[in-house]
Amino acid sequence: MSHITGNSMSSEPVGQNISALLMQAINDDSNLELDWLWYANQMTSSAERSYCLARALHINPDNRATQKELIVLRANRAEIRQTRRAYYRLSTPR
Repeated sequence: MSHITGNSMSSEPVGQNISALLMQAINDDSNLELDWLWYANQMTSSAERSYCLARALHINPDNRATQKELIVLRANRAEIRQTRRAYYRLSTPR
């Protein structure tokens, strides 16, 4: 079901319940790259956004813009994890 063409639009305002939106995306199981890119742009969680971008890339692995966006997103997530680990190491009494 394409959300781009309006064949199945949720009556819920975008951004209100992102986890529900991700579940809707998974349940729709679209094979349209544009649907997954649309979903990715609606997500506020980097993990959910990453999932949607990966699905779009699965459909069209040659999309360079999506490849770059996913690389940057994953690099940012890795940097955040490293920063958290360093913080916890420094804040834990020895």
